[in-house]
Amino acid sequence: LNYHLTGWPAVSHEIQKISKADSLRAEVIGLSISLVILALVFGSIVAATLPLIVAIISIILSLSMLFVIGQFMPITSFGEIIVSLLGLATGIDYALLMVNRFREELLAGLEPKQAAQKTVLTAGKAVLISGLTVLIALSALLVPPLSFIRSLGLTSIVVMFFSVSVSISLMPAIFTLLGSKINLLKITRREPGTRTKKFWANRAENIMKFPWLWTIFGITVLLAISLPALSMQVDVSGVRGLTKETEIRKAQLILEKLKLDSLQRSIDILVDFGDRGFYHPSSIRKIAKLSRAANKIDNVESSFSAMSTQGIPSLLVQQYYATKDLALDSPLSTLVQRTISKDGRYALIRVFPKDGILPSTASTILDKLRSSSKNLGLTTVFGGSYLNDKEFADVLYSSFPLAILLVYFATFILLGLAFKSILIPIKSILLNTLAVSAAFGVITAVFQFGWFAPLFGLEKGLGFIETIVPVFIFSVIFGLSMDYEVFLVSRIYEGHKQGLSDKEAVKQALSATGSVISSASLIMIVVFMVFIASRVVLIKTLSLGLSVAILLDATLVRSTLVPAIMSLAGNWNWYMPKIFIKFADKINLSHD
Repeated sequence: LNYHLTGWPAVSHEIQKISKADSLRAEVIGLSISLVILALVFGSIVAATLPLIVAIISIILSLSMLFVIGQFMPITSFGEIIVSLLGLATGIDYALLMVNRFREELLAGLEPKQAAQKTVLTAGKAVLISGLTVLIALSALLVPPLSFIRSLGLTSIVVMFFSVSVSISLMPAIFTLLGSKINLLKITRREPGTRTKKFWANRAENIMKFPWLWTIFGITVLLAISLPALSMQVDVSGVRGLTKETEIRKAQLILEKLKLDSLQRSIDILVDFGDRGFYHPSSIRKIAKLSRAANKIDNVESSFSAMSTQGIPSLLVQQYYATKDLALDSPLSTLVQRTISKDGRYALIRVFPKDGILPSTASTILDKLRSSSKNLGLTTVFGGSYLNDKEFADVLYSSFPLAILLVYFATFILLGLAFKSILIPIKSILLNTLAVSAAFGVITAVFQFGWFAPLFGLEKGLGFIETIVPVFIFSVIFGLSMDYEVFLVSRIYEGHKQGLSDKEAVKQALSATGSVISSASLIMIVVFMVFIASRVVLIKTLSLGLSVAILLDATLVRSTLVPAIMSLAGNWNWYMPKIFIKFADKINLSHD
């Protein structure tokens, strides 16, 4: 007997199974490619392995913590793959910055212990601040009153907490123990970074010669890439969110051939007839009218109710429904048991829209059904998978603007205190928002419109974006983008405190961090891109969105827009009212 499972329980089970397998495969591939990149960046096998150790330890600790938390509350089935995705990317990212700074201090002539201390006070503080901004951004996922979204947020916060903690606590101890041995097993004679520093210094000079031109160019490009996002629609993919080689998707394709795929999702109408009940001529007529009205609505495939009595004369149907006992003793008894409550008060009508309709179309169908019910004077309650998905999205997106404002406010305060500046946090918030918008534009073009869809394992676009994707991408990218902002601006701030002009400070900072930011972003992009091979479209979408955002952030935002804008701002970069400076001195988040 050949069979295929389908339905939501089967979909949920399949997603869990696939996520585990995809996560393991992605971890192996991601770690392998990252090791190669790190070896080329540092020119030493020993130095290259340290960030990988941090990532692995962070993942293990995160999974252990989530196992404990899971005893008290449900954890999303995507938990394991989210831990792998963020654990690899951020664990390597933060450790890379620490290793790079430690080796710089060793080259400057410091003893291992002193170099480790200097690394903690500079790169370690940058990691802490950037980690806090990521945690602030991820806390936005805790605002919507939805257990699934909060579970995603908690999972992400746990892995980020351990990535930061391991980087700033374990790494200094390893540095002190290894000392100059961190450069063992060299694969190149030339000291890595000597050519790239000159490249980034020249780039900074060229950008600051024409800062207005580069600012306009960068913002225009980001806005252009963001344009498709204006047409973004969100929905829950369900079975459509799995690639065609999965068992559940195969079952869906068979149902499509049989034209039964619309039965997977429905709009349910529960009619309350009160004391009169269903077994009354007027009630029967109203159910019949509502069923006919539903079938006449555009994009409705079919409906199912007590009046789904094809082949039975209407006069005979009315006789069967004269009383409850007659109905249960008639050929319609099975239909009655599935559509009429035992006491006869409630009647169920299930309306099946055509599969693959857009969320806006489903909303139109729902509005017309409500209108028809009202015109018939019926007391109704609506439910079903379409309404569940719509209400999920409504609750999520009604509360998320508040979450975004809270993230903006907290980020402004944190960066303002860290760099004693009003302009820097404003600039950071605006540029990060542009990077996120550009990522939205790309995923809308690929997964909704279907541009280049075959490159990502899809036959065509879905016509929408998974409901949770924009929310998750905003929270993660807004935080991760701050990593590079903090890394770069921290160095600029160091130069500023040393008495350098703003242009010299920017040039020195980009020269020192350009290679590190490029390497870190490359590793993060590689890790994210590996997960695009996932058989779950949700993970594909997240991976592409995160990859694009990091790519644009590292190339266009940090290495182009930040130097240009800070060059234009001059001394205004470091303006802050005196009363706030005193408060910032007490908090001591800066690099003074």
